[in-house]
Amino acid sequence: MGRHWQEAKAVAKRVSVTLSTRFRSIVRGRQRPPVDHAEIRRLNGYRDSCAPAEVSFPASVLHDAGVARWMREHRLAIDVRTMPELYSAISVGVHPALMTVHADQLDTSDMRRLAAVGVGRVVLSSDEHIMSLGAAAGGRTQNVLLRMTDAATTDRTWRQFVFDSNDADSAVDAVIGCRSLNLIGLHCEVGTAVDDFVSYPAAIGNMIGQMDHIRRRHAVLLTRLGLGGGKIINSADESIIRRDLVEEIDESVDDACATVRFPRPVVVISAGEHVIERRAA
Repeated sequence: MGRHWQEAKAVAKRVSVTLSTRFRSIVRGRQRPPVDHAEIRRLNGYRDSCAPAEVSFPASVLHDAGVARWMREHRLAIDVRTMPELYSAISVGVHPALMTVHADQLDTSDMRRLAAVGVGRVVLSSDEHIMSLGAAAGGRTQNVLLRMTDAATTDRTWRQFVFDSNDADSAVDAVIGCRSLNLIGLHCEVGTAVDDFVSYPAAIGNMIGQMDHIRRRHAVLLTRLGLGGGKIINSADESIIRRDLVEEIDESVDDACATVRFPRPVVVISAGEHVIERRAA
């Protein structure tokens, strides 16, 4: 009797362990979000098509939990444009170092909160941004870019600095003169409502020229060139990347750098909301 009781307890324990293991597995399976493999293939195809340029995706792609997990696991770059987007990206586990925050929609109080997070890069577009972020950064150094535009596209409702202007020189002076800020590059939107007529070669030529001007004026070498990528997606079929524009970008960077003998910077294309329009429709 005693022997059978011991055997029964042993079997019950094994069954209990098995059921417990299966239950935990089921719970974990339910907690892991489903993966949208088609969407991931599309985003990955965007990256591959834009090579050798790097790609930074909009924070809105993180609304899909499966895509967010994929981006987090592959440490892909994210563009953030509002504080809710910043907090959302942090909540799904995206490391702040992978984020580029575009500050044109942020106010000075947002900039103070931003400084405490420690994001990888901040794109500054006004003197107020420079002062508030520099004052809030404290003992750490924040990498920054300046958002630039052509004089012909300047709209005072959009904050940005004009190429080859006194305002741009003053902004560069202010950033370089601030110990808390490290100027690493320039950014220009192409294909947006405010900059829609600007071509990629024109934007790239202006930015390389401005980078060379900064190098000669301050002996500072900028290494990052950011471009809005709105025009790269074919408007007739949003699943198709316009490879001709990608090649045009690559050739324009080479030509501009060769003209002024400037070391080729890292080119980063901000995919923008266009990259998710087809999925959201």
